[in-house]
Amino acid sequence: MAEAPSKQVVFRKVTDTLELARRGLRDLTGGDPARRFEGFYTLATYGRSVTLVLQNMRTIDEERFNEWYKAPQALMAADPLMRWFTDTRNAILKEGPERPGVRVEIRGVYALGDGPPGTVSWFFGDRRGGTGWRVRREDGSIETVYANMSGDNITTRHYLPTPPSHHLGEPIHDQSLENLARRYLAFLERLVADAADEFLSSG
Repeated sequence: MAEAPSKQVVFRKVTDTLELARRGLRDLTGGDPARRFEGFYTLATYGRSVTLVLQNMRTIDEERFNEWYKAPQALMAADPLMRWFTDTRNAILKEGPERPGVRVEIRGVYALGDGPPGTVSWFFGDRRGGTGWRVRREDGSIETVYANMSGDNITTRHYLPTPPSHHLGEPIHDQSLENLARRYLAFLERLVADAADEFLSSG
């Protein structure tokens, strides 16, 4: 029979899983449009895994963990944002990812500038929310080259149908994936920190 892992081993795995969710948020909100969709789905998948890996604490002290986990488990089950992420993750695994809608806002004037050598056209706000050029390569193929449009005057937001309307009893006014993902990750970080205080600080 395999030996139960220590509390430290469980929490190392929890924090490693949480870091994968953080990487998803960084990709979602980063400057590379090609990584934004993947970033969101990484966050949704590994975010749910944080709670599953954390429940391995039951193998060490089942009664104590079950008692402590009652409150956050009930909160997550009742919270629209947390339920939405669980449902989204399940749909990803069972049905494949759904492509989000994109909204790009530019405040003021933005000059795209000349494209790379071989540019045949430019585009604004493609299906990934990126802007850049279509470039013909030496072999005749057409490649998409994204411009770096990060800055205070440019905002790209992604959306999925039927987003959650509330979180922790408060309305969610910004229902973009970026905002939902930040709130979701913040909840998970608080959950892991509370668990560490409960199970690691007491020896």
